[in-house]
Amino acid sequence: MVFVRVSALPAAEVINLGVWQPVKAGKDARHALSNLTKAGVIQVGVNFGQRGTSRPSAGGLEAPPLAVQVAVGTPKQVLTAVLDTTSGTTWFVDLGAQAVQNGAFPGVSLYRYLESITVQNAAKSEVKRRQKKSLGAMAPGQEVIGRVISDNVQVVGDVVPWQPILLVEQVPDAVQKWGAAGVLGLGIGSDITPPLVKTWHTAWILGPAGMASNPIGLMASDPDARHGQVAEAHRLATPVIALWPRPGSGRLYLGVGTLPDTQWAPISQLSSGWTCEGYVSVDDSRRQGVEKPSKKWAARLLVDTTVPCIGVPAIHFADVITALIPVDARPLCWWYEAGAPGIQVQCDCSVVSRTTPLHVQVAGRRFRISAENLFCKTGRICTSLVWPRLETGEIWHLGVPFLRQVAVTLDVPGQQIGFAVPPPNLGEVVEHLQAESQTWKHTLPKTTTWHLSTSWSGVFLVAQLIMLGFLAACAAGSAVHSAIGECRNWAWQRREWRAVSTSPDGPEVAVIGSPE
Repeated sequence: MVFVRVSALPAAEVINLGVWQPVKAGKDARHALSNLTKAGVIQVGVNFGQRGTSRPSAGGLEAPPLAVQVAVGTPKQVLTAVLDTTSGTTWFVDLGAQAVQNGAFPGVSLYRYLESITVQNAAKSEVKRRQKKSLGAMAPGQEVIGRVISDNVQVVGDVVPWQPILLVEQVPDAVQKWGAAGVLGLGIGSDITPPLVKTWHTAWILGPAGMASNPIGLMASDPDARHGQVAEAHRLATPVIALWPRPGSGRLYLGVGTLPDTQWAPISQLSSGWTCEGYVSVDDSRRQGVEKPSKKWAARLLVDTTVPCIGVPAIHFADVITALIPVDARPLCWWYEAGAPGIQVQCDCSVVSRTTPLHVQVAGRRFRISAENLFCKTGRICTSLVWPRLETGEIWHLGVPFLRQVAVTLDVPGQQIGFAVPPPNLGEVVEHLQAESQTWKHTLPKTTTWHLSTSWSGVFLVAQLIMLGFLAACAAGSAVHSAIGECRNWAWQRREWRAVSTSPDGPEVAVIGSPE
């Protein structure tokens, strides 16, 4: 597990865990695209749900598409975890689970909680009621069952102390094929455990005093520390999590911080995932000579790292497909019943270049998803990656096709989601961040914001003068003890800015560390 500094932000490369491969529908199973109706799509989805089929798709997706390496416990155990932005539940398979004892998960590093000196509640959880977690789109109709413990979790270079983890004891067959140790839940809500992003947020707010005073926080900053030892206080990075593609490379990165030119939208509190309000449209003005998009839908947009598709509410699926594919190209396309997602659309690949792009409008900007990213090519047959979703609410799942073209950021303190077009190369990001290195914005837990917009030497000179004046005020005040505490907090903030600004790694791409 190696962290790299990409675009001056700590980042880890996302692993392509499961690659979806469609099956070829026989001619007797094909239906003309002209016969695709709203009622038909819904009925197929209902029939599939009643059958209870657990297969994730009509193709060969044996695992969720994206994963990342995390370090759990002390000493650190490097594990591969599925990346999930739809839920805040983090879970790992118990090494003692019956499936593991029967030979499942060969070659996969699993979580060994008995070897961690920072694990908590392991004994107490043995006698508590087991918790169930639905796997959602990762394995429809399936669930994992286990007990809740707590341990340190390291994500992209920072250790989140005492994160509640579902230790899974009963594992369905579908999960055994993933090749992963569990799931890293980066959503904002969970009905089982406090979400990791909120534990991270709390630890960040408490700051160095809170962390240095508890043994877990102490060990988080110094794995060799023991009770009673004093370690230098360490404040976690602000919980602002970015997921962005590197254009032209097919690579995705998970990092801490924000990319340039990010536009923000308020996060929806009605969902456990990265959800906000927006619109989806199909603009066919190029072929019909109209100024306005022919189709536009108000949407609740869910950034979903667990699906290889753009998930469309079943009620709109037929309209979206027919808007994407020109009338004269529709005879070259067909649909068939495909288990999950219910209906699959395929075309001769000559249709792709004539397909209209899909647009996602959010945070005042319009992002284009190219036709090439909306199809999966297998020989001369191209299968649509626009899938129907039978669920309540106008929820559109922005899966891998969207994430391959748009950078997304979750700002936990600001309760907002950011969207940006990824820079064409890392060099442009570096130049942008170098230009902005003279302007820093640091938000304190009490929402007090400081702007530093001069040279660093000037900043620290001003900080020293302020410190002297503030110390004099503290000495003259009647509440001496309280004032001295405030002085220490201000001095700590100054040290943190200096540490950030004088980092020897610089903004260029370089290896900055390893949990080992």
